[in-house]
Amino acid sequence: MRVLFPHLSNVTVDAIAVLGKSPRIRARCTGPGGVCPACGTSSRRVHGRYLWTLADTAVVGRAADIELTVRRFFCDAVARRKRTFAEQVDGLTVRYGRRTPAVQRLLERVALALGGQAGGRLITHMGVPTSGSTLLRMIHRLEVPAPRRVEVLGMSTPTASTLPPSTFAMPSDQMPQGTPAPKPWATSAATPRPLHWPREQCGGGFNRSSQRRQQGTTYGMNCGVVSKR
Repeated sequence: MRVLFPHLSNVTVDAIAVLGKSPRIRARCTGPGGVCPACGTSSRRVHGRYLWTLADTAVVGRAADIELTVRRFFCDAVARRKRTFAEQVDGLTVRYGRRTPAVQRLLERVALALGGQAGGRLITHMGVPTSGSTLLRMIHRLEVPAPRRVEVLGMSTPTASTLPPSTFAMPSDQMPQGTPAPKPWATSAATPRPLHWPREQCGGGFNRSSQRRQQGTTYGMNCGVVSKR
């Protein structure tokens, strides 16, 4: 039992029943006493007992729960207004919780990885049926870790691939060191890039330009036919 259910090592298992298709483990606390979570006072005076049902991890793909008999003790601290408290079991119970810590960690990891709807569908197949809204509430309740101190901060040298296009409209004497020379058609913002190459740079494509212009053909940068009017 301790090998398969290590979180039940601090309680006594009385029976294991099957309700429908789901196994239920009936257990009880047998410790000598309890410790008040508010003031830390130990007590052995039992006030009463009650049943605490906890959702546990799946057993062979089936949703399982634990029916735990918990004792309530008197707190002998004079300054406290609340005179009773319920005992807690390490690794099994959390104050006001309805799930074991193992199930809580599983749900939080699925919620962070998949979110609400997708996480709800996956966790149902894992034997822990939970709605997507519950997973989203778990994400909102998580504490945001504090940012770590930055020990090393690196900066890359600006290059032609990382600089924005507007950089090449700057004067050459104001450009960062190492920036390649700007293209001849974009030396300044006042001289925009032409839409077509000059005729003398298009080779033999313009040998019959007059004939093609009469046919209503427009030439592009690659000296090929772009469109017809």
